[in-house]
This record gives sequence, structure tokens and C-alpha cells, in this order.
Amino acid sequence: MNMLFLEDDVIIRDGYRNYLKNYFNEIYETSRAEDALDIVGTKDIDFMIVDINLEEMDGLTFIKKIREKNLTCQIAILSAYDNKDFLIKAIPLNLVTYMVKPVKKEEFIKTVETVISRNTILNSITLENDYIWDKSLKRLTCDKKIIKLTKNEYILFEHFCNKEQLKFSLEDAFNEIYPNDFYNENKIRMIIKRLRQKTFNEIIVNDYNLGYKFNYKLS
Repeated sequence: MNMLFLEDDVIIRDGYRNYLKNYFNEIYETSRAEDALDIVGTKDIDFMIVDINLEEMDGLTFIKKIREKNLTCQIAILSAYDNKDFLIKAIPLNLVTYMVKPVKKEEFIKTVETVISRNTILNSITLENDYIWDKSLKRLTCDKKIIKLTKNEYILFEHFCNKEQLKFSLEDAFNEIYPNDFYNENKIRMIIKRLRQKTFNEIIVNDYNLGYKFNYKLS
């Protein structure tokens, strides 16, 4: 997971950084909203902490700009004041929480844990026989044990293990794994065969000669 910390008080950012780096791969920091918009435009950001009181653009205006293009990024607000007007205006922006400075350690930890938990749910896909593909960590597990995947198997999961992409053909898979090669059906069939053997034929199935699909667990 990556996060953005938009806060003009460097001391506050410094105070939280050591804790946050235990949970996030990358922490992007800035005191300027325009710089933050540039970061969001070029980096994958999963979580933001936004100071409501910024000089050039207030935090709510910044978040509204973010929500015009990104509805899923989790966002928490920091404020020096418990401002009810801001709280009312913030309701439609789908925030994780509104934290008033100075933030108590317990409250801050709870916020981060909530974000991590939500991200895990959003990024985890449960397959048959309780295999779990974590899109964020790029990891396949079963009974909490990591299943080792080859580079080509990772590509299959990254591109086709999601509920928006219900089916894929052999040619679709080949083009993702070997984008510069001429199509070779046997080559891609062997990769899928080995993956199915590794997972006891449970998580990837043939869909009546129309292609293949990952076998999602019925809820």
C-alpha cells in the first residue's frame, strides 16, 4: 500500500512517519495541495491523510478534486478544530475519519488499522477451497500458507484474477505473458496445466470451451 501525507506542519509529519512506514510501502509527503495533486496523478495512492487547513487550497476542496477521479482511495482528515460545518460538508466525500489535533495515539492507530483492514478486504479475492489472491501484495495463500508462483503464473493472476474479467482465452493469456511472441497454443496450455496441478485443479477451470476463468468461491 502507498499513502500520501498532505500536512504543512513538518513536525507532525515527522512524528507519524516512523509508525506509518511499518504499514505502507511508500509514503509521499508534501505541504502543498498542488504538489499532492501531481503525486496522485502519477502514483498509485491507497490512503491519504489530509490537513483541512491548507494555505493555497482548503482540504475539502482538495478532496473534492480527488473524488472527481478516484472514489476508492481511503482518506482521513486532520484538523486543529472540531468544526461541525466541515464535518457536514465532508459527509459526501466518503472519509475514513475526521481527526482533531493533537490526535491521540490510540485514535491514530485505530484509523490506520481500519484502513489496512478495508484495503485487505477490497484487494483480496477468495477462490475455491479457500485459496486467497491478494491483489495488493501479489500473493496467493491457502490456509495462511504462501503458494509459490512462477513469473508467468503471477501474470495470469494479476491480469485475470478479478471479478471484472470473468473469462479469458488462451490467446488473451498468451498475449499478456509473451507480448512480443507469435501465438503458441501449446506453450500457454502448459502454463495453465501446471498452475492447475499446483492448486489441485480447483481455482482455474475451463468454461465450456469458451475460455478459462478463475473459480471464485460462492458466498
